[in-house]
Amino acid sequence: MKDVIGAILGCLVIVGLLGCAIFFGGRMMGIGKDPHELGKAQTPADCKTEWITVNIVSASKPVCEIKHSMSYVIPTGKEYYFFAITDDYKLLTIRAEKDWFEKNFNEEDYSSKNPDGLKVKAYVRELNGDAEIICKKEAKSVSTAFNPTVYLDIHADRYGLYLLLIGVIPIILCIVGVILHKAGVLNTQLDSSVGKAFMIVLIVSFFAYAALMLHTFAMI
Repeated sequence: MKDVIGAILGCLVIVGLLGCAIFFGGRMMGIGKDPHELGKAQTPADCKTEWITVNIVSASKPVCEIKHSMSYVIPTGKEYYFFAITDDYKLLTIRAEKDWFEKNFNEEDYSSKNPDGLKVKAYVRELNGDAEIICKKEAKSVSTAFNPTVYLDIHADRYGLYLLLIGVIPIILCIVGVILHKAGVLNTQLDSSVGKAFMIVLIVSFFAYAALMLHTFAMI
């Protein structure tokens, strides 16, 4: 009886975790919500966990690079943070790809390559950990009034999608497993060609899913 209760509780925990991944992934992607323009009287800190749009006229090169790894051995991702100025003179912290500055801003004067500015849609997230320490330190050289507590994550929709996949993939695999079981594929001997192919696909899928989880949780 205890084993049955333990199994049920374990299943409920797993289902709950998958549900959380789907919920937070959907929220991070902004599903069902339209981004709103940052108001003149607002700061990004007022819009935490929301999607907003801003028009950037100038930006810095990366002021902070954070490397993530598992057990200090296996790399799981890198983050790059930039400072930026909007057309209404708000100072912002942006997380984007390494080459974000080179693609969108002039090397000589740090201005936007687009004369009208670079319109950015981003998810506002809390700045913490080493990124917070480094960005706050670098901000002092920009303005004494600049105290970054949040950042605009330009690629949050990507990590929201990854979270959704983390939640959805096991459900899909369970459905596929049931179908394969009914088709008799799971009863195939492992030393047969079908059995070997199935095991290879299973092992590759496991490591791909693990890599996706490690990278996603490192970056969010």
